[in-house]
Parts: sequence; structure tokens; C-alpha cells
Amino acid sequence: MSYPSKVNPAVSSAITSAINSNNSSVVVPGDQARSNAIVNTTWANRATAIAAIAALTPSTGWVNVTDVGIGGSMWYCDGTQLSRKGQPIALQLNGTPQIVPSLAAANAATYSQTGTTITVTSVGHNLPATDLEGGNVYLVIGSGLATTGWYTNFSRTGVDTFTCTSSVSQTTSGTVNTNNAITTITPLDYTLKGGLMGLNGIIEEITGVQVSGGANNKVYYGFGFLSGGVSTVNGTLTTQDVRCYASVQNCNSESRQAFTATTVSGFGTLDYRNKTVNTAADSTHNTTVSVANASEFIAIRSRLLQINPN
Repeated sequence: MSYPSKVNPAVSSAITSAINSNNSSVVVPGDQARSNAIVNTTWANRATAIAAIAALTPSTGWVNVTDVGIGGSMWYCDGTQLSRKGQPIALQLNGTPQIVPSLAAANAATYSQTGTTITVTSVGHNLPATDLEGGNVYLVIGSGLATTGWYTNFSRTGVDTFTCTSSVSQTTSGTVNTNNAITTITPLDYTLKGGLMGLNGIIEEITGVQVSGGANNKVYYGFGFLSGGVSTVNGTLTTQDVRCYASVQNCNSESRQAFTATTVSGFGTLDYRNKTVNTAADSTHNTTVSVANASEFIAIRSRLLQINPN
């Protein structure tokens, strides 16, 4: 019976060093000791992972960055730097509706809460049946013990009523104010890691938006990290369902960008701008919306955020 040849002691020592220094695992299948090495790391500790690969012979391998992308992402390491191979990295994939209703005019909406269930009454709220069930809804509380913020498990119970769930159990009631302000969709906030885009990387946002009918102003903003919330898509929505697309690319610099934004329908013309934001530092990607008139709404039905680093 034959056995595979032993791993060279120097290679074995280098593998052990990589494991110990990076608090990670190196996978060595059979006698293919080096060509298939995989080091697990976080984005912040990528330099340690690169050094671990560089210390081996040959100094190439793969690095699994556990906190970039849904379930992590695989990067090739040539012993000097990481490079991304293959498809874009999905940073965030969300299918839970995020609902911002304006509700009744003159702050005439009311709510009552028993336990964790809140029932909101707002005559002619115009929120659709079935489409937004199970989503998160933003309420601006005017009085009572409830607080302004996001509530889960939205359910439309009638043309004038809906329910949602609070994280706090209590018995209270009060008013719900009309909301015409710019509202941040905090459940979709994402921290873009410094240095992830690289010199020429591109980040893309594909969003499904649903609104109440009518030609009243309803505004969707994306890529808040660029300039503190300045909109990339802005206009008057006249249709109930639109698909929005926006992209930002670094232009041979981590501090110079060009971006475009458009939609299939509803928002009108293409938006193109230039920015000078330092993407070498961590920054928050946020999405915001606003509704001009009472008894209307805007909802983010779905959102894919992905990146092609370079």
C-alpha cells in the first residue's frame, strides 16, 4: 500500500504560522500543499491574511473575507494583494417591504396599542392589500407612550386601518402625525468598508419601489454615503411600481467618483453627477424617501446592493 509523500517541513511550518498568526484555517487537500490554501479573515485584518499567504511557497492562495458579502466572499491572493475573481459581491439582498406612509392630513391619524400590537386608524390611508404584508412601517408618533420609529409585521386590516408590532409591550393610545419629511430607511443601512471599492471599483443599487397613485411628489434617494443624503434619483412618481438603478464608480482614485441613476419608469431622465468622497474610509450607505401629500405612501419593496471591487 502506498502513501502520499509527506509535506515538506518548511511548508508545514509556514502553514502552522499562518494559522496561528491569523487565527484562521488553511485548508490543505492531500499533497497539494500550497496551491489550494484558503485563509479566513475579516476585511479589517486582510493585511495579516496576505502576509500569511506571502510566507508560504508558492506565495499564492485564496482568502475568504467573512464580513464582505452575504456569507462572505472569496478573493485570490498573489502574496501582495487581494483581487476579486468572478461575479459581483452581493452586499445586501432585501425583500422585506419598507413602508413610509404619510397618513391623514392635519395629524388626524390615531393609534391604540395592546401588548405589542398597534392598530393605526387613518381615513383613506391608500395602503394596498397583500403587497406590503409583513413589512416594516415607519410611524411618527404625536402623543401617547409609543415612540417614533420603525415597527414590524405590517398588516392592512381595512381601507382606514392597519396593524403593526412593537418591540415594547404596553397599553397606550394617541395620535400619529402626518409624515412629509425625508425619512431614512434604517433597516437598509449598510456600512461600506473603507478600501473595498478600490481605485476603479463600482457599487450598484437595484431597487423596487411601490407608491400610491397620482402625480404628487414622491422622492427616492440612494447612496447617502456620497454627500450626506443628496439624492441620486429625484422626481415625481406617476406610476405605482418602478425599478430604480443607480451605480457609483471610483475614477482611478478612491476619492473621485462618477455616478448615474435611472429607472424603468416614473422618475424621468437619467441623473449623472461627479463626487469627491473618500471611499478609503468606512461610510454609511443609506436610503431615504419622502412623500409630499397626505394619505399617500412610498415603499421600498426590494433592494440589491452589490459591488465589483477593483
